[in-house]
Amino acid sequence: MTRCGYEVIKKLGAGTFGEVWLIPWEDGYAVLKVLKHPTPDNRERFAREARMLLRHRENPHVLCLLHQEVDGVEPYFIVEHCDGGSLDKVLEAHGVWSATQVAYLIAHVAAGLDVIHGERGYHRDLKPANILLKWTNRELGAWTVKVGDFGLAREPDSRSATMTASPHGTPAYMPPEVQRGGHWTPAGDIYSLGITGIEMLTGSRERAGLRSATCPVWLRDLLLQMTVAELRARPSIQQVGVTVRVNLAPKQQVEHRPSPKPKEQTSSGWGWLLGGMAAATALALATMNTRDANGRFHGDDGQFRSGRWG
Repeated sequence: MTRCGYEVIKKLGAGTFGEVWLIPWEDGYAVLKVLKHPTPDNRERFAREARMLLRHRENPHVLCLLHQEVDGVEPYFIVEHCDGGSLDKVLEAHGVWSATQVAYLIAHVAAGLDVIHGERGYHRDLKPANILLKWTNRELGAWTVKVGDFGLAREPDSRSATMTASPHGTPAYMPPEVQRGGHWTPAGDIYSLGITGIEMLTGSRERAGLRSATCPVWLRDLLLQMTVAELRARPSIQQVGVTVRVNLAPKQQVEHRPSPKPKEQTSSGWGWLLGGMAAATALALATMNTRDANGRFHGDDGQFRSGRWG
């Protein structure tokens, strides 16, 4: 079977907007995303997502665009395959995460959004389903996080009031100011990421759940600050990243809840992650020193540390 001229292995998902297929690509796999109903509005949203991915294809924490054909009869683009799956599926299969794992993921997402926010853009639909994980070293339980699905994102050079004020997004992760009819801002992404962190840590999106969560005080306070109702009181994405990195220094002891036993054992290798994430995090931080303009981390020798924090 083929789609858009490419052999397809299997369908990964479908919705009202598009279909997603796994396809062979070079020496591995890639993901083909096809627009189902190419109305003018849908075409623009689809093209906007492709432009955002293209603009940030050098960002190691944004899904990498491999090819695009968005102006044809059947618009499509191809992105890298993340073999760890989406965060929502991982949460469904394995339950809550340890504090170290939550902090590790937040740091990756913050690095992915840093440049976007710096250019006055924002995601507008940050949630577990749009956060993808890609294995970089299964033996160490090391992975990198990719932010995907920029169909609702505000492009840095966009002047559309509709895109800024539109209530589009996912209500459970939508900031209160937008739910009240206010405008989206980068602070909205901070709120969505904070709610995602709370859900990872407690299994619930309720802030009150942090009271009984086993986690370091700094992480609890950070998540509470990220999800306050007053958007001006939330930290910037740079402040979020710095707070996590400073508090996860290699020699610092981080109290965290033991990883739960998976609901069922799968071949995805997540047992390695759940069992060895603290060691991988310490190793990652030991090699991290500075960050370049794309949010990638370098050690003292100036080399990019692929597969850890970058």
